[in-house]
Amino acid sequence: MTYTYQKALWVPAETPKAVVDLMRTSSEALAQDKDFEEAADKVLGGYPLDAGADLATRIREAYTVDASVREHVITLLSSSYNVTVE
Repeated sequence: MTYTYQKALWVPAETPKAVVDLMRTSSEALAQDKDFEEAADKVLGGYPLDAGADLATRIREAYTVDASVREHVITLLSSSYNVTVE
């Protein structure tokens, strides 16, 4: 699930909105360019460009772990692998 987000272009939180908007619209335009798509396939491994305005929300949701799942993983790591997570 998170492999796709490894190939993201991240900018600092203080990046001006106009810059973020320009990067988003430029990415959307590139995503529609067939020549770019063919060239990028070698670098991006077939993953499409995603510049949706809701991307930050989707990334936050993808990395949010339910408390019961987190506790289960911590217990598993501790009991099976002697790994402590604080």
